[in-house]
Amino acid sequence: MLDYIELPPGFDPQPHIERAFAEIKNYTAIFILEDGRVGSGIFVNACGFEGILTAYHVAMPALESKVFALCIAEHEHGVWLRSENFEHVPVGRMRDNPAERGNGPDLSFIIIRDGNLLGILRSLKSFCFLDTQKLAFFEAPLERQVWAIAGSPYEWKAIVKPATASDGPLTKLSNWVGLGHCQSRAMREGFDYIEIEIWAGLRDYPLNYRGVSGGGFWLIPLEVDHDGDMKSLSHAKPALAGVAFYQTDPPVDNRRVITGHGFDSIYCRVRQTLTERAKQ
Repeated sequence: MLDYIELPPGFDPQPHIERAFAEIKNYTAIFILEDGRVGSGIFVNACGFEGILTAYHVAMPALESKVFALCIAEHEHGVWLRSENFEHVPVGRMRDNPAERGNGPDLSFIIIRDGNLLGILRSLKSFCFLDTQKLAFFEAPLERQVWAIAGSPYEWKAIVKPATASDGPLTKLSNWVGLGHCQSRAMREGFDYIEIEIWAGLRDYPLNYRGVSGGGFWLIPLEVDHDGDMKSLSHAKPALAGVAFYQTDPPVDNRRVITGHGFDSIYCRVRQTLTERAKQ
């Protein structure tokens, strides 16, 4: 188990958090559906597959339509893709009863079968390698660590160029990361669930987290060298710790609680499901 590091007096974590945010954005996938809906995901490599880890309720409509778009760069671009070049691997199927959906499960992996797209993504984005992730970070007290949520809030979607006879509208989306606080972690029916409390409608935080579903929960670990010299204190590589799928409604005291699958669901259930898929 890793020892928890108490921050020294005068230490400013903000520069480390900003650098970690920039790293996290490189892993984020943003879906745009034909009807204008937005969803999020994480580019992942696991068990020999490259794809997108996301919520089941994001993967289903994307792959049920003939085409969907991915936002994969900061500059103006359009990447519309045929769903037939992807394979949906459900890990936790969403419940049919809307009143129970906040309880989960709600988790999927989308295998990318398009070699040309993979070449582009490898040059522009980062893939989180589940098979080699350092899992010891999750043994430290979760509520005392630095947590972040990443995704694309729908409320910040903007049409910057209307549709024409030959082209669809040009849509601007936000690749967003914000800090949250881990409230709880629980196990239910073989999946783990994490609740993150986060600002809603204040500072640079959206009021509504619609569109962030499928995005990542991330730990931003702080590490020192082997000698324990606090002058070496810096952030380690962000660790993928969950996948968001549900928000409380309405917000209370300018805060929401976002529920997502936790690290056991990712590093055990997802990898187990993909291992079984590889044998088929």
